[in-house]
Amino acid sequence: MHGPNLRGGDLVLLKPVRKAKLQGLAGPFKVLRTLSNKAVEIASLVEDKVQVVHETRLMRFTSSMDEDEARRLQASDYEEYVVESVRDHDEGRKLLLVKWEGYDAPTWEPKDNLSKVKLATDYIAAHKLWRGRRGGKR
Repeated sequence: MHGPNLRGGDLVLLKPVRKAKLQGLAGPFKVLRTLSNKAVEIASLVEDKVQVVHETRLMRFTSSMDEDEARRLQASDYEEYVVESVRDHDEGRKLLLVKWEGYDAPTWEPKDNLSKVKLATDYIAAHKLWRGRRGGKR
C-alpha cells in the first residue's frame, strides 16, 4: 500500500504532518519518482508544485477516476467556504442555519464548527444563545 510499491504516474493521497480535528487526507497527487531512503517525489495536479515526502505519509489512491476528475478532487482541498449570513438557529440541538456564499441552499451547522466565524459569533451574541446555565435561554 505504501512507498516501495509506488511507481511514477501513480496517484496518492497525502497525510498531514499535524492532524487537526477537521483535517483529512489531501490530494490526490501524482508520483513522479521514488528516491532513496523511502522518499517519494510527488506533484500537485492543480498547482505547479513538486514536493518530496516520506513514503509513510502516502496512501495509494485507488479509484477509477481519470486525471481530470482527480484534478477537480484535489482542487476541492483549496476551496474556502464563506458564510454569507446566519438565517436561524436550533437552540436545543445547538445548530445554526448558515447561508454559504455561492450556494443556493442554506445548511444546518453545529455552532462549534463556526466558533471562529464573526457572523456566527455576532449572531450568537445578538440572540443571547448558549451562554451557560445562568442568564442564557433554555
